[in-house]
Amino acid sequence: MALKWPAAVLVAGFLLCAATPGAAARDTPAHLAKAVALIEEGDAEAAQAILSDTVSASPDDLLARAHLGRAFIALGDIEAARAQLTEIRRRGGRASWPEFLLRSALGNGPRAGY
Repeated sequence: MALKWPAAVLVAGFLLCAATPGAAARDTPAHLAKAVALIEEGDAEAAQAILSDTVSASPDDLLARAHLGRAFIALGDIEAARAQLTEIRRRGGRASWPEFLLRSALGNGPRAGY
């Protein structure tokens, strides 16, 4: 059963990103929305590619890192997901929405958190 989240919930998460240290100012929300949809649809490989590019361009984008970790979990690469959690914390994201999102996914699967 695929989880369907109201657009308002996803938008709220993206808006929370604006208050998160390292939020990218360019078109990252569009990339994140596409990647989140891909994870929900089961195409974690495509999501990982988008998110890796986003994180390469904006290394301090903590929400992109959280979703990249979710994609890694879906692909079975738990160590890579944990590395993203460590990096979120290292970049000032302790006790932030991105940290919570990825911690939840590590404990409950890649679709947890929203």
